[in-house]
Amino acid sequence: MLLVAGELMLISHSNSPVWCPGPPATSVSPDLTTVCLGCQTSFTCLDGDSPPQNFRWLRDNTVLQNSDTVTTLPSGGLLLSDVRLSGAGVYTCEIFGTYKSTNATTVLIVEDQFNTSLGPPSKPVIFSPTPSVQSVTVGSTVQFVCPVGGVPDPDIMWFRNGMSVEGLDNVEVLLDQSLTVTNTGREDEGNYTCVAFNSVGSVAEEFHLVVAGEGQRSVYVKG
Repeated sequence: MLLVAGELMLISHSNSPVWCPGPPATSVSPDLTTVCLGCQTSFTCLDGDSPPQNFRWLRDNTVLQNSDTVTTLPSGGLLLSDVRLSGAGVYTCEIFGTYKSTNATTVLIVEDQFNTSLGPPSKPVIFSPTPSVQSVTVGSTVQFVCPVGGVPDPDIMWFRNGMSVEGLDNVEVLLDQSLTVTNTGREDEGNYTCVAFNSVGSVAEEFHLVVAGEGQRSVYVKG
């Protein structure tokens, strides 16, 4: 008898191998769950089509123990009560078989009363920013939009030509983290960079502003 690549191979008396299927696949449902803060939710874990015999649940690779808010069900499921923000993460059902163990995962997102969704930590992502090049005439107002997402919520810093925009009289960072430049002059030309960062990582998006005098055509040539 041999175990090859997770399958059992029996050697018969005729020396012809007889292949037997390996252990059934582990499955967890649902794949993704969003639950409100303080609410209850549950996961199902199956060994093929049957409840598992020997199993355990983990959150972010840490084994879960039964408590007032965490209950491992005899059927292989997991019941979570009074879910807190700290309960968000990746949940894994690990099944121990005769020859090897298998596992499957699901993700829990917790939504608080301010409608802010928290899930597994993730690096910031910038979605659909404003055009990378904007051309205006002297005295105009221009806005750069840099919508971001990530867990935890990213912070944003703006730079012009590598220097922070803080202290510039005609440059303002609004509540939605967009950048507005008013009464533009030729000194406002250059590269504007949006840097979004959180505890997981950072990402940057670069914009370019061209300011032309009245009656002039603004042209930007990328270097």
